[in-house]
Amino acid sequence: MAEQTASTRTVVIAVTISEHSQRAFEWYIENIHKSDDHVILFYCQAPLEQPADPYSTHTLDWQKKVRKHDDEQKEFIKFYTNKCKEFSQSAKIKIENHHRSGEHICAFAEKQNAAYIVIGKRGLSSIRRTLIGGVSDHVLSHSNIPVVLVPHAHAHHQ
Repeated sequence: MAEQTASTRTVVIAVTISEHSQRAFEWYIENIHKSDDHVILFYCQAPLEQPADPYSTHTLDWQKKVRKHDDEQKEFIKFYTNKCKEFSQSAKIKIENHHRSGEHICAFAEKQNAAYIVIGKRGLSSIRRTLIGGVSDHVLSHSNIPVVLVPHAHAHHQ
């Protein structure tokens, strides 16, 4: 478990490669970041499902899926490493595979003894959110620690 001193706090920023996550990361840096924050960029990626047929793992299709999955992780790490450099921010980047991203983000943040979670919101309509659910809504509703929910760019109408 990550220990925090009075001046240091652990901040978990739940991110993907999406523009909503990028906005949440940048909003955190520009608005509430403290120089002694311990920042963890956490990406909860859906795991690859192994085919039921054990011989299918040797097919070109399966190998392409595995390569694409690995490439997405590498792209994610490269992207956020560059973002951190751009903002002169050090951060730990953590990727885990899990089917239920919202649950896993909450559990991960609690395990890290995070002061709060920062997460972006896609801006789905209430009907779509009801039908397909939303990770940010799940985190907001089920987290035992404070959540900073950064709305999508078009949420504020002038």
